Amino acid sequence: MKKIKVLAVVFCIMMLAGCKSIQVRSANVILLPEERIFTVPAGQKLDVNLDKKPMSMTFPEDMKLVSPTVLVRQEEKLNNALLDKVKADKSRNAWIAIVTAIFGSIAGVFTVIKNWKKK
Repeated sequence: MKKIKVLAVVFCIMMLAGCKSIQVRSANVILLPEERIFTVPAGQKLDVNLDKKPMSMTFPEDMKLVSPTVLVRQEEKLNNALLDKVKADKSRNAWIAIVTAIFGSIAGVFTVIKNWKKK
């Protein structure tokens, strides 16, 4: 019995101390080149292609540059989140309709029984 108490105390201490074997390790995050956001300082001259024509631009303020794939991925995430919300709302509405039908049926049965007893 004494060994069980000692093991329980040791286990509690390990839990409080944060034993390495119990802790969840976080994955290292690696940013791919297309996932990085670059800053172009104000006043820096850039040579860009606009409609396949070379053009020189100078921005009055700091500007952020990001790959179009990142923007597409973010838009897809937003769209998927919205679709999931709509699906959840439809599912919830279906359950509410089923529960309402069940309670309506029960109320109808009680009404028929009540009217039958009056006759």
